[in-house]
Amino acid sequence: MQRPEQAAADAPAEPAAQPPGKRQQTFDEIRRKYQRDADFRAAVDRYVADFEKLLADVTKNGREWAAGSAYLSSDTGKVYTMLAHAAGRFD
Repeated sequence: MQRPEQAAADAPAEPAAQPPGKRQQTFDEIRRKYQRDADFRAAVDRYVADFEKLLADVTKNGREWAAGSAYLSSDTGKVYTMLAHAAGRFD
């Protein structure tokens, strides 16, 4: 079974570094892998849940939105956004 970090490592190159058409192709590949591969799906689900818990922890007092924003704009936040979207969390 893959660890959450490995799920991100198995994903194609960072979408922002790719041209727009390639970004969509990368997203589609991740979504298909999520749908077909149970180990990958479990790793993605853990990564997404862990990241969401981290966000909830840093923003729990209501005044730390800057910290939450910093996490979301970090590389791990970008991975979270791509994986969560591919997993259907934002549908």
